[in-house]
Amino acid sequence: MKLSSAPDDQSFQDLEDWMSLVQKVYTQSDMPYLAILANKADLTHMRTVRPAQHTEFADLHKMHR
Repeated sequence: MKLSSAPDDQSFQDLEDWMSLVQKVYTQSDMPYLAILANKADLTHMRTVRPAQHTEFADLHKMHR
């Protein structure tokens, strides 16, 4: 599981680095359950990462939702 801060665009961008590391360690057949969570999602006035971006990332990397 990886935590991403909704008001922090950099933490969302770091997901790509995290995903690259996971894919280097695991093959597709032994890939663990992967999930991302948006921390501070209640701070809508500060949000820089849209919920749809999390969904798109999860779909792109075949994460369960």
